[in-house]
Amino acid sequence: MTFNDNEIATLTPGVKHAVKFVMDLAPGTHGDTVQIHIDGKLVTTGSSWKYYYQNDQEQAESGNKVPVTNCLLFQARGTGDSADQGKGYLIDSVQMAGS
Repeated sequence: MTFNDNEIATLTPGVKHAVKFVMDLAPGTHGDTVQIHIDGKLVTTGSSWKYYYQNDQEQAESGNKVPVTNCLLFQARGTGDSADQGKGYLIDSVQMAGS
């Protein structure tokens, strides 16, 4: 399976931005949509990883089962730098809903 990286924004360090992710996960084999908004403007629409899990040969050993999405994870990696203390991300107003 081939993945295409698409740069969707270059944000200026030191300037506050509002980034909004909207994920609509549909039952079945297709139909998931993911929207990314930056500062109130929709910048891209894509899909979830569902198609990868269903179709990629790497996942055949596990039966190409799509894992259940039941949490949201924000993760930062790498070695910390004390000069960056207090200059991280503010994550606010996280909302999740299911039906």
